[in-house]
Amino acid sequence: MNELHSLLLPLMFGIFGLVVSGIMLALSVWRAGLGWRRGPLFVGGVMTLVGMVAAFVPFFWLDHLSPEDEYPAGLVSSAIRMPDGLRVVPTTVGNRLQVYDADWKFLRGWPIETGTSSMVVLRPLVQDEFEVFAIKGDRRYVFNTQGELIETGRYDKAAFPQNTGEPMMVPTPWYLMIFTNHLYPFLFCAGGFTLFALVCLYRNLAEKTKKTNGTQLVDSLGVA
Repeated sequence: MNELHSLLLPLMFGIFGLVVSGIMLALSVWRAGLGWRRGPLFVGGVMTLVGMVAAFVPFFWLDHLSPEDEYPAGLVSSAIRMPDGLRVVPTTVGNRLQVYDADWKFLRGWPIETGTSSMVVLRPLVQDEFEVFAIKGDRRYVFNTQGELIETGRYDKAAFPQNTGEPMMVPTPWYLMIFTNHLYPFLFCAGGFTLFALVCLYRNLAEKTKKTNGTQLVDSLGVA
């Protein structure tokens, strides 16, 4: 597996983006004289940037994957075990099937056409063959674990097959988990914006409290 080829693109985007944003954000919050609020603002900016980068990287990354390259899968909802012990996993991102051995060693992967959704149902057949049903649309495929397309066609939506897959956690490095689900980049961005909002809210409340206390002090001096 060409691991360098697989990781080069996202790492380039991530490192470049983090360095540039970190320098710009650090300079801006340092000049603003925000005191302890610099920390939350910096963390919020990094989280927002990481989320934005992670949301777009898969579109470029997936186009450059060969069958020998693994895309980080993380938690998948419909993986199957074949009679020979191999595991077939549909990635949540990228409409891609990946085959692992019983010890989660990556063997190969390939893209499939599933319409507008990456949600599929897998069903093992005889020996090393399995069916793939796209939930949106009515496409049906039969592959073997070597990645060869055996059969393709359509199925009757009224007789949609029962999902025989099961949730599985594919061993994935922690720093690549954000690429395994479209929801994770959104959560990072939401977390970053939340930190920004909380700091701004705290600053506004502090200024209002300061003005109120100042007004009360002036009134008390005037009365005296």
